[in-house]
Amino acid sequence: MNLTFLQFVTTPIDLVKVRIQADIKGTAYPSTRRAFIDIFRKEGGWAGLFQGWNPNTVRAGILTASQVPSYDHIKHSILNAGTMEEGILLHLVCSFCAGFITAVTTSPVDVVKSRLMNQGATNRMYSGVADCVVSIVKHEGAQGLFKGFVPNWIRIAPHTTVSLLVFETLRRAVGGTPM
Repeated sequence: MNLTFLQFVTTPIDLVKVRIQADIKGTAYPSTRRAFIDIFRKEGGWAGLFQGWNPNTVRAGILTASQVPSYDHIKHSILNAGTMEEGILLHLVCSFCAGFITAVTTSPVDVVKSRLMNQGATNRMYSGVADCVVSIVKHEGAQGLFKGFVPNWIRIAPHTTVSLLVFETLRRAVGGTPM
């Protein structure tokens, strides 16, 4: 199944997660179930639950498009330079770097996605993705698009490392050549 489609389908779950995380006082939603019900009822039914679907799905595509190719490029550059040999240490170094690149490419989309998901159906600050990006850059500078970069990297780097190490291990286990 396509990761981008899966991300679209799970947008309501991500929306509820973002809303609950942003609820500083913890009073907006007494439970996850209640959050789904309230957003559905008060914010336009299914359309309310799918707020932010566009940057959410774009983020999934960017993640995939940056994670594996950067890993592959870094790995082959290191191997071609003769700096390291094929093995676990090389895989760790390359996946760690790929995790960083993935965090750099997905962070701006994460910020936009979270802002759009948090604004709700009333009192909208942004009319859409482009308006959100322009507003962030205008009021916070380009660095505003990278708010939360370090936690994003801390979250993505282990995921990238484990995923690519497992991939390399499985490839080797079935007699495949290294990526």
